[in-house]
Amino acid sequence: MKAADATNNSYLLEVDGNNCFTVGDSGIGANAWTWVDYQNGSASSKVTMQLSAGTHTIKAIGREANVKIDRILATADQNCVPSGFGDNCMAKADTTRPVTAITMPDNLSTVSGEVTVKADASDNTGVTRVEFYVQDVLKATDTASAYEYKWNTAQYSNGTYTITVKAYDAAGNSSVDARSVTVKNGVVKAPAAPVKVAAKATMPTEVLLTWQPGAGSTSDIRYRIVRNKITIATVTGLTYTDKTVAANTQYGYQVIAVDKANNTSNTAVTPTTVKTPALPVKDTQAPTKPLSLVAKAASTSQINLSWKASSDNIGVKSYDVYRAKGSAAAAKVATVSGTSYGNNGLSAGTAYTYYVVARDAAGNSSPASAKVAATTQKTPPVSQSPGILRGTVKSSSGRPLSGAKVMVWVNGKRHMATTNWRGQYIIAKIPAGKYEVRVKARSHPSKTYTVQINAGKVKWFDATLRR
Repeated sequence: MKAADATNNSYLLEVDGNNCFTVGDSGIGANAWTWVDYQNGSASSKVTMQLSAGTHTIKAIGREANVKIDRILATADQNCVPSGFGDNCMAKADTTRPVTAITMPDNLSTVSGEVTVKADASDNTGVTRVEFYVQDVLKATDTASAYEYKWNTAQYSNGTYTITVKAYDAAGNSSVDARSVTVKNGVVKAPAAPVKVAAKATMPTEVLLTWQPGAGSTSDIRYRIVRNKITIATVTGLTYTDKTVAANTQYGYQVIAVDKANNTSNTAVTPTTVKTPALPVKDTQAPTKPLSLVAKAASTSQINLSWKASSDNIGVKSYDVYRAKGSAAAAKVATVSGTSYGNNGLSAGTAYTYYVVARDAAGNSSPASAKVAATTQKTPPVSQSPGILRGTVKSSSGRPLSGAKVMVWVNGKRHMATTNWRGQYIIAKIPAGKYEVRVKARSHPSKTYTVQINAGKVKWFDATLRR
Protein backbone atom coordinates (compact mmCIF):
# COMPACT_ATOMS: atom_id res chain seq x y z
CA MET A 1 0.00 0.00 0.00
CA LYS A 2 0.97 3.64 -0.44
CA ALA A 3 -0.10 6.38 1.96
CA ALA A 4 -0.26 10.08 1.10
CA ASP A 5 0.87 11.12 4.59
CA ALA A 6 1.50 9.74 8.10
CA THR A 7 -2.16 10.18 9.10
CA ASN A 8 -4.07 8.64 6.19
CA ASN A 9 -2.45 5.22 6.11
CA SER A 10 -4.98 2.39 6.38
CA TYR A 11 -7.68 0.54 4.46
CA LEU A 12 -10.26 -2.14 5.21
CA LEU A 13 -9.83 -5.77 4.11
CA GLU A 14 -13.04 -7.82 4.02
CA VAL A 15 -12.93 -11.64 3.80
CA ASP A 16 -16.04 -13.61 2.79
CA GLY A 17 -18.30 -10.65 3.61
CA ASN A 18 -18.23 -11.04 7.40
CA ASN A 19 -14.59 -10.69 8.53
CA CYS A 20 -13.10 -7.19 8.34
CA PHE A 21 -9.56 -6.02 9.22
CA THR A 22 -8.17 -2.47 9.48
CA VAL A 23 -4.86 -2.92 7.67
CA GLY A 24 -1.99 -0.58 8.62
CA ASP A 25 -2.99 2.60 10.51
CA SER A 26 0.54 3.32 11.80
CA GLY A 27 4.23 3.20 10.90
CA ILE A 28 3.83 3.68 7.12
CA GLY A 29 5.96 6.28 5.38
CA ALA A 30 4.37 8.76 3.03
CA ASN A 31 4.50 8.32 -0.75
CA ALA A 32 6.32 4.97 -0.68
CA TRP A 33 4.96 1.57 -1.63
CA THR A 34 5.15 -0.64 1.46
CA TRP A 35 4.12 -4.24 2.16
CA VAL A 36 1.87 -4.23 5.26
CA ASP A 37 0.84 -7.38 7.17
CA TYR A 38 -0.53 -5.96 10.45
CA GLN A 39 -3.76 -4.36 11.66
CA ASN A 40 -4.99 -1.55 13.93
CA GLY A 41 -1.60 0.16 14.02
CA SER A 42 0.10 -2.71 15.91
CA ALA A 43 3.04 -4.31 14.07
CA SER A 44 2.72 -7.42 16.25
CA SER A 45 -0.97 -7.96 15.38
CA LYS A 46 -0.76 -9.76 12.04
CA VAL A 47 -3.63 -10.03 9.58
CA THR A 48 -4.21 -13.79 9.79
CA MET A 49 -7.25 -15.99 9.27
CA GLN A 50 -7.86 -19.75 9.09
CA LEU A 51 -9.45 -20.53 5.72
CA SER A 52 -11.12 -23.78 4.77
CA ALA A 53 -10.46 -25.48 1.44
CA GLY A 54 -12.47 -23.92 -1.40
CA THR A 55 -13.20 -20.48 -2.88
CA HIS A 56 -13.13 -17.29 -0.81
CA THR A 57 -13.91 -13.63 -1.52
CA ILE A 58 -11.44 -10.88 -0.54
CA LYS A 59 -12.45 -7.21 -0.89
CA ALA A 60 -10.34 -4.05 -0.29
CA ILE A 61 -12.47 -1.13 0.97
CA GLY A 62 -11.29 2.50 1.15
CA ARG A 63 -11.08 3.95 4.65
CA GLU A 64 -8.86 7.04 4.43
CA ALA A 65 -8.14 9.52 1.65
CA ASN A 66 -5.40 8.98 -0.94
CA VAL A 67 -4.44 5.49 0.29
CA LYS A 68 -3.57 3.28 -2.69
CA ILE A 69 -3.56 -0.53 -2.96
CA ASP A 70 -1.43 -2.14 -5.67
CA ARG A 71 -1.50 -5.83 -4.71
CA ILE A 72 -2.95 -8.17 -2.05
CA LEU A 73 -0.93 -11.28 -1.24
CA ALA A 74 -2.32 -14.31 0.66
CA THR A 75 0.35 -16.76 1.87
CA ALA A 76 0.48 -19.67 4.30
CA ASP A 77 4.08 -18.77 5.24
CA GLN A 78 3.61 -16.08 7.89
CA ASN A 79 7.40 -15.61 8.19
CA CYS A 80 7.92 -14.71 4.54
CA VAL A 81 8.86 -11.04 3.92
CA PRO A 82 7.64 -10.00 0.43
CA SER A 83 10.05 -8.21 -1.90
CA GLY A 84 9.22 -6.48 -5.15
CA PHE A 85 5.82 -7.72 -6.29
CA GLY A 86 5.80 -10.43 -3.59
CA ASP A 87 6.46 -13.33 -5.93
CA ASN A 88 8.97 -14.78 -3.43
CA CYS A 89 6.07 -15.52 -1.02
CA MET A 90 3.77 -17.14 -3.59
CA ALA A 91 3.08 -20.80 -2.81
CA LYS A 92 4.75 -23.18 -5.21
CA ALA A 93 2.47 -25.89 -6.58
CA ASP A 94 3.55 -29.43 -5.69
CA THR A 95 3.94 -31.30 -8.97
CA THR A 96 6.26 -34.05 -7.76
CA ARG A 97 4.66 -37.49 -7.93
CA PRO A 98 5.22 -40.06 -5.20
CA VAL A 99 7.50 -43.04 -5.85
CA THR A 100 5.94 -46.45 -5.24
CA ALA A 101 6.89 -50.07 -5.83
CA ILE A 102 5.38 -53.44 -4.97
CA THR A 103 7.89 -55.39 -2.89
CA MET A 104 5.82 -58.57 -2.38
CA PRO A 105 4.87 -60.84 -4.10
CA ASP A 106 7.42 -61.04 -6.91
CA ASN A 107 6.36 -60.36 -10.48
CA LEU A 108 5.27 -63.50 -12.39
CA SER A 109 5.26 -65.54 -9.17
CA THR A 110 2.70 -68.21 -8.24
CA VAL A 111 0.63 -67.54 -5.12
CA SER A 112 -1.98 -69.36 -3.09
CA GLY A 113 -3.98 -68.98 0.11
CA GLU A 114 -3.65 -65.67 1.93
CA VAL A 115 -0.97 -63.46 0.35
CA THR A 116 0.49 -60.31 1.89
CA VAL A 117 0.81 -57.64 -0.78
CA LYS A 118 3.45 -55.11 0.34
CA ALA A 119 4.47 -51.78 -1.20
CA ASP A 120 7.05 -49.07 -0.56
CA ALA A 121 6.01 -45.44 -1.15
CA SER A 122 7.73 -42.09 -0.63
CA ASP A 123 7.12 -38.46 -1.59
CA ASN A 124 8.80 -35.07 -1.19
CA THR A 125 5.90 -33.79 0.98
CA GLY A 126 4.57 -37.09 2.33
CA VAL A 127 2.38 -39.97 1.16
CA THR A 128 -1.27 -39.61 2.18
CA ARG A 129 -2.50 -43.04 1.13
CA VAL A 130 -1.71 -46.17 -0.86
CA GLU A 131 -4.50 -48.04 -2.68
CA PHE A 132 -4.37 -51.75 -3.54
CA TYR A 133 -6.18 -53.09 -6.60
CA VAL A 134 -6.77 -56.59 -7.99
CA GLN A 135 -7.84 -56.58 -11.66
CA ASP A 136 -8.43 -52.79 -11.38
CA VAL A 137 -10.88 -53.26 -8.49
CA LEU A 138 -10.02 -51.33 -5.31
CA LYS A 139 -9.53 -53.79 -2.45
CA ALA A 140 -7.90 -51.78 0.34
CA THR A 141 -6.47 -48.39 1.29
CA ASP A 142 -3.56 -48.00 3.71
CA THR A 143 -2.57 -44.62 5.14
CA ALA A 144 0.46 -45.60 7.20
CA SER A 145 3.79 -47.23 6.39
CA ALA A 146 4.48 -50.11 6.06
CA TYR A 147 1.82 -50.33 3.34
CA GLU A 148 0.27 -53.77 2.91
CA TYR A 149 -2.92 -55.68 2.10
CA LYS A 150 -3.92 -59.25 2.99
CA TRP A 151 -5.22 -60.85 -0.23
CA ASN A 152 -7.20 -64.08 0.16
CA THR A 153 -6.59 -65.78 -3.18
CA ALA A 154 -8.93 -68.66 -2.19
CA GLN A 155 -11.79 -66.36 -3.22
CA TYR A 156 -10.51 -66.29 -6.82
CA SER A 157 -10.36 -68.88 -9.57
CA ASN A 158 -6.93 -70.18 -10.52
CA GLY A 159 -5.39 -68.01 -13.22
CA THR A 160 -3.35 -64.88 -13.89
CA TYR A 161 -4.15 -61.61 -12.07
CA THR A 162 -2.76 -58.09 -12.06
CA ILE A 163 -2.05 -56.48 -8.69
CA THR A 164 -1.76 -52.68 -8.78
CA VAL A 165 -0.82 -50.13 -6.12
CA LYS A 166 -1.40 -46.38 -6.38
CA ALA A 167 0.32 -43.90 -4.06
CA TYR A 168 -1.03 -40.37 -3.54
CA ASP A 169 0.26 -37.18 -1.88
CA ALA A 170 -1.73 -34.25 -0.46
CA ALA A 171 -1.64 -32.38 -3.80
CA GLY A 172 -3.31 -35.29 -5.59
CA ASN A 173 -0.16 -36.39 -7.43
CA SER A 174 -0.02 -40.17 -7.83
CA SER A 175 2.16 -42.98 -9.09
CA VAL A 176 1.41 -46.60 -10.01
CA ASP A 177 3.19 -49.94 -9.90
CA ALA A 178 1.80 -53.31 -10.98
CA ARG A 179 2.68 -57.00 -10.79
CA SER A 180 1.32 -60.03 -12.61
CA VAL A 181 0.88 -63.19 -10.52
CA THR A 182 -0.62 -66.61 -11.02
CA VAL A 183 -3.14 -67.87 -8.46
CA LYS A 184 -2.90 -71.62 -8.00
CA ASN A 185 -4.93 -72.99 -5.13
CA GLY A 186 -5.83 -76.61 -4.45
CA VAL A 187 -3.28 -79.24 -3.54
CA VAL A 188 -0.22 -77.29 -2.45
CA LYS A 189 3.19 -78.92 -2.28
CA ALA A 190 4.97 -77.47 0.73
CA PRO A 191 8.75 -76.97 0.60
CA ALA A 192 10.87 -79.58 2.33
CA ALA A 193 11.99 -78.84 5.87
CA PRO A 194 15.64 -77.86 6.38
CA VAL A 195 17.91 -80.64 7.68
CA LYS A 196 20.92 -80.81 10.02
CA VAL A 197 19.69 -77.84 12.05
CA ALA A 198 22.28 -77.03 14.75
CA ALA A 199 22.48 -74.37 17.44
CA LYS A 200 25.71 -73.40 19.20
CA ALA A 201 26.23 -70.79 21.91
CA THR A 202 29.40 -69.05 20.71
CA MET A 203 29.41 -66.76 23.76
CA PRO A 204 27.06 -66.02 26.69
CA THR A 205 25.05 -63.51 24.61
CA GLU A 206 25.25 -65.07 21.14
CA VAL A 207 23.91 -68.23 19.43
CA LEU A 208 24.94 -69.44 15.96
CA LEU A 209 22.38 -71.44 13.91
CA THR A 210 23.33 -73.55 10.87
CA TRP A 211 21.30 -75.88 8.60
CA GLN A 212 21.15 -77.48 5.15
CA PRO A 213 18.35 -77.19 2.51
CA GLY A 214 15.70 -79.90 2.43
CA ALA A 215 15.43 -82.31 -0.50
CA GLY A 216 14.33 -80.60 -3.74
CA SER A 217 14.70 -77.07 -2.35
CA THR A 218 15.03 -74.31 -4.93
CA SER A 219 17.16 -71.15 -4.84
CA ASP A 220 14.17 -68.93 -4.01
CA ILE A 221 13.54 -70.57 -0.62
CA ARG A 222 13.66 -68.27 2.42
CA TYR A 223 14.11 -69.44 6.00
CA ARG A 224 12.04 -68.23 8.94
CA ILE A 225 13.87 -68.29 12.27
CA VAL A 226 11.58 -69.11 15.22
CA ARG A 227 12.84 -68.89 18.81
CA ASN A 228 10.64 -70.11 21.64
CA LYS A 229 7.62 -70.06 19.25
CA ILE A 230 8.25 -66.42 18.20
CA THR A 231 9.55 -65.50 14.72
CA ILE A 232 12.67 -63.34 15.12
CA ALA A 233 14.05 -63.17 11.55
CA THR A 234 13.75 -64.30 7.92
CA VAL A 235 16.95 -64.97 5.96
CA THR A 236 18.00 -66.36 2.59
CA GLY A 237 21.31 -67.95 3.63
CA LEU A 238 22.06 -71.11 5.61
CA THR A 239 23.28 -69.47 8.85
CA TYR A 240 21.93 -67.00 11.36
CA THR A 241 23.53 -65.39 14.42
CA ASP A 242 21.14 -64.48 17.23
CA LYS A 243 22.67 -61.64 19.26
CA THR A 244 19.59 -60.94 21.36
CA VAL A 245 19.91 -63.85 23.80
CA ALA A 246 20.69 -63.65 27.51
CA ALA A 247 23.43 -65.51 29.34
CA ASN A 248 22.72 -68.75 31.22
CA THR A 249 19.36 -69.25 29.42
CA GLN A 250 17.93 -72.17 27.42
CA TYR A 251 16.37 -71.52 24.00
CA GLY A 252 14.53 -73.66 21.44
CA TYR A 253 14.97 -72.86 17.72
CA GLN A 254 13.04 -73.91 14.60
CA VAL A 255 14.06 -73.15 11.01
CA ILE A 256 11.03 -73.10 8.64
CA ALA A 257 11.41 -73.09 4.84
CA VAL A 258 9.18 -70.60 2.94
CA ASP A 259 8.67 -70.60 -0.85
CA LYS A 260 7.66 -67.73 -3.19
CA ALA A 261 3.97 -68.47 -2.64
CA ASN A 262 4.52 -68.25 1.13
CA ASN A 263 3.93 -71.99 1.55
CA THR A 264 5.89 -73.30 4.54
CA SER A 265 7.53 -76.50 5.57
CA ASN A 266 6.25 -78.37 8.62
CA THR A 267 6.00 -75.89 11.49
CA ALA A 268 5.58 -78.59 14.14
CA VAL A 269 9.16 -79.81 14.01
CA THR A 270 10.85 -80.39 17.35
CA PRO A 271 12.89 -77.33 18.37
CA THR A 272 16.67 -77.55 18.50
CA THR A 273 17.67 -76.53 22.01
CA VAL A 274 20.75 -74.75 23.30
CA LYS A 275 21.73 -73.16 26.60
CA THR A 276 23.95 -70.11 26.70
CA PRO A 277 26.80 -70.17 29.23
CA ALA A 278 26.79 -67.95 32.30
CA LEU A 279 28.70 -64.71 32.32
CA PRO A 280 32.13 -64.89 33.93
CA VAL A 281 32.16 -63.97 37.61
CA LYS A 282 34.12 -60.85 36.72
CA ASP A 283 34.77 -59.68 33.18
CA THR A 284 37.98 -57.69 33.06
CA GLN A 285 38.79 -58.09 29.38
CA ALA A 286 38.24 -54.93 27.33
CA PRO A 287 36.97 -54.99 23.74
CA THR A 288 39.41 -54.42 20.90
CA LYS A 289 39.57 -50.87 19.62
CA PRO A 290 37.30 -49.92 16.70
CA LEU A 291 39.08 -49.86 13.34
CA SER A 292 38.69 -48.05 10.01
CA LEU A 293 36.81 -45.05 11.40
CA VAL A 294 35.55 -42.89 8.52
CA ALA A 295 33.94 -39.42 8.79
CA LYS A 296 32.14 -37.82 5.85
CA ALA A 297 30.23 -34.53 5.64
CA ALA A 298 26.62 -35.20 4.62
CA SER A 299 25.41 -31.58 4.65
CA THR A 300 26.10 -28.16 6.14
CA SER A 301 25.02 -29.48 9.55
CA GLN A 302 25.75 -33.24 9.61
CA ILE A 303 28.77 -35.54 9.50
CA ASN A 304 28.26 -39.31 9.15
CA LEU A 305 30.61 -41.77 10.89
CA SER A 306 31.18 -45.48 10.30
CA TRP A 307 33.70 -48.02 11.61
CA LYS A 308 34.46 -51.72 11.84
CA ALA A 309 33.05 -53.61 14.82
CA SER A 310 35.20 -54.37 17.85
CA SER A 311 35.36 -57.87 19.35
CA ASP A 312 35.07 -58.95 22.99
CA ASN A 313 35.20 -62.20 24.97
CA ILE A 314 31.58 -61.66 26.08
CA GLY A 315 30.23 -59.22 23.55
CA VAL A 316 30.39 -55.53 22.69
CA LYS A 317 27.47 -53.63 24.19
CA SER A 318 27.89 -50.12 22.75
CA TYR A 319 30.19 -47.51 21.27
CA ASP A 320 30.90 -44.03 22.69
CA VAL A 321 31.44 -41.33 20.06
CA TYR A 322 33.72 -38.41 20.98
CA ARG A 323 33.95 -35.10 19.12
CA ALA A 324 36.31 -32.12 19.28
CA LYS A 325 35.98 -28.73 17.60
CA GLY A 326 39.17 -26.85 16.85
CA SER A 327 41.63 -26.98 19.76
CA ALA A 328 38.93 -27.75 22.35
CA ALA A 329 39.06 -31.02 24.29
CA ALA A 330 36.98 -33.89 22.91
CA ALA A 331 33.66 -34.66 24.59
CA LYS A 332 31.28 -37.62 24.30
CA VAL A 333 28.37 -36.74 22.00
CA ALA A 334 26.61 -40.10 21.62
CA THR A 335 26.42 -43.76 22.64
CA VAL A 336 25.22 -46.17 19.93
CA SER A 337 24.82 -49.93 19.64
CA GLY A 338 25.73 -50.17 15.94
CA THR A 339 28.79 -49.23 13.91
CA SER A 340 27.57 -45.95 12.44
CA TYR A 341 26.38 -42.57 13.68
CA GLY A 342 25.04 -39.39 12.07
CA ASN A 343 26.15 -36.32 14.03
CA ASN A 344 23.76 -33.44 13.20
CA GLY A 345 23.19 -29.92 14.50
CA LEU A 346 26.71 -28.85 13.48
CA SER A 347 27.93 -25.49 12.16
CA ALA A 348 28.44 -25.03 8.43
CA GLY A 349 31.99 -24.99 7.05
CA THR A 350 33.48 -26.15 10.35
CA ALA A 351 36.13 -28.83 11.01
CA TYR A 352 35.45 -31.51 13.64
CA THR A 353 37.63 -34.37 14.94
CA TYR A 354 36.18 -37.71 16.10
CA TYR A 355 37.21 -40.95 17.75
CA VAL A 356 35.22 -43.97 19.00
CA VAL A 357 35.55 -46.20 22.10
CA ALA A 358 33.89 -49.66 22.44
CA ARG A 359 32.40 -50.84 25.74
CA ASP A 360 31.15 -54.24 26.92
CA ALA A 361 28.38 -55.09 29.38
CA ALA A 362 30.83 -55.05 32.30
CA GLY A 363 31.83 -51.47 31.52
CA ASN A 364 35.27 -52.31 30.12
CA SER A 365 36.35 -49.75 27.54
CA SER A 366 38.53 -50.38 24.51
CA PRO A 367 41.44 -48.20 23.49
CA ALA A 368 40.27 -45.22 21.44
CA SER A 369 40.10 -45.61 17.69
CA ALA A 370 42.31 -43.55 15.44
CA LYS A 371 41.15 -39.94 15.19
CA VAL A 372 39.58 -38.71 11.96
CA ALA A 373 38.54 -35.23 10.90
CA ALA A 374 35.86 -33.91 8.58
CA THR A 375 34.50 -30.47 7.69
CA THR A 376 30.81 -29.76 7.22
CA GLN A 377 29.76 -28.38 3.86
CA LYS A 378 29.78 -24.60 3.47
CA THR A 379 26.53 -22.68 3.30
CA PRO A 380 25.96 -21.72 -0.36
CA PRO A 381 26.00 -17.97 -1.00
CA VAL A 382 22.60 -16.30 -0.98
CA SER A 383 21.78 -14.82 -4.35
CA GLN A 384 20.40 -11.29 -4.32
CA SER A 385 17.07 -10.68 -5.96
CA PRO A 386 16.91 -7.79 -8.47
CA GLY A 387 15.35 -4.43 -7.71
CA ILE A 388 12.61 -2.42 -9.41
CA LEU A 389 12.65 1.16 -10.71
CA ARG A 390 9.31 2.91 -10.99
CA GLY A 391 7.94 6.44 -10.81
CA THR A 392 6.37 9.33 -12.78
CA VAL A 393 7.62 11.68 -15.50
CA LYS A 394 6.14 15.21 -15.52
CA SER A 395 6.73 18.50 -17.27
CA SER A 396 7.88 21.54 -15.34
CA SER A 397 4.23 22.65 -15.18
CA GLY A 398 3.36 19.48 -13.25
CA ARG A 399 1.51 17.84 -16.17
CA PRO A 400 2.14 14.04 -16.54
CA LEU A 401 4.05 13.26 -19.73
CA SER A 402 2.58 10.32 -21.65
CA GLY A 403 4.83 8.36 -24.01
CA ALA A 404 8.06 9.49 -22.33
CA LYS A 405 10.99 7.08 -22.56
CA VAL A 406 12.88 6.02 -19.41
CA MET A 407 16.11 4.12 -20.13
CA VAL A 408 18.66 2.31 -17.92
CA TRP A 409 21.80 0.60 -19.22
CA VAL A 410 22.74 -2.60 -17.33
CA ASN A 411 26.00 -4.28 -18.40
CA GLY A 412 25.72 -2.63 -21.81
CA LYS A 413 22.09 -3.72 -22.32
CA ARG A 414 19.32 -1.14 -22.47
CA HIS A 415 16.25 -1.53 -20.26
CA MET A 416 13.47 0.84 -21.32
CA ALA A 417 9.92 1.69 -20.27
CA THR A 418 7.31 4.05 -21.79
CA THR A 419 5.10 6.10 -19.50
CA ASN A 420 1.31 5.64 -19.55
CA TRP A 421 -1.29 8.42 -19.74
CA ARG A 422 -0.60 9.22 -16.10
CA GLY A 423 3.11 9.56 -16.76
CA GLN A 424 3.85 6.37 -14.81
CA TYR A 425 6.54 3.80 -15.69
CA ILE A 426 8.11 0.65 -14.23
CA ILE A 427 11.33 -1.25 -15.06
CA ALA A 428 11.81 -4.60 -13.29
CA LYS A 429 14.70 -7.03 -12.81
CA ILE A 430 17.50 -4.48 -12.34
CA PRO A 431 20.49 -5.89 -10.41
CA ALA A 432 21.60 -3.95 -7.34
CA GLY A 433 23.95 -1.08 -8.16
CA LYS A 434 24.26 2.55 -9.24
CA TYR A 435 23.01 3.43 -12.74
CA GLU A 436 22.53 6.38 -15.06
CA VAL A 437 18.87 6.87 -15.99
CA ARG A 438 18.03 8.83 -19.14
CA VAL A 439 14.55 10.37 -19.55
CA LYS A 440 13.27 11.95 -22.78
CA ALA A 441 9.90 13.07 -24.10
CA ARG A 442 8.55 14.79 -27.20
CA SER A 443 9.20 18.56 -27.27
CA HIS A 444 11.34 18.32 -24.13
CA PRO A 445 15.13 18.09 -23.86
CA SER A 446 16.31 14.74 -22.47
CA LYS A 447 17.85 14.57 -19.02
CA THR A 448 20.18 12.05 -17.31
CA TYR A 449 20.08 11.16 -13.61
CA THR A 450 22.09 8.85 -11.31
CA VAL A 451 19.98 6.33 -9.34
CA GLN A 452 20.92 3.68 -6.73
CA ILE A 453 19.03 0.34 -7.01
CA ASN A 454 18.94 -1.94 -3.95
CA ALA A 455 18.42 -5.72 -4.09
CA GLY A 456 14.79 -6.79 -3.67
CA LYS A 457 13.61 -3.19 -3.24
CA VAL A 458 11.43 -0.80 -5.24
CA LYS A 459 13.20 2.47 -6.07
CA TRP A 460 10.73 5.33 -6.63
CA PHE A 461 12.16 7.97 -8.93
CA ASP A 462 10.13 10.86 -10.34
CA ALA A 463 11.63 12.95 -13.17
CA THR A 464 10.75 16.48 -14.28
CA LEU A 465 11.56 17.71 -17.82
CA ARG A 466 11.63 21.36 -18.80
CA ARG A 467 10.84 22.68 -22.26
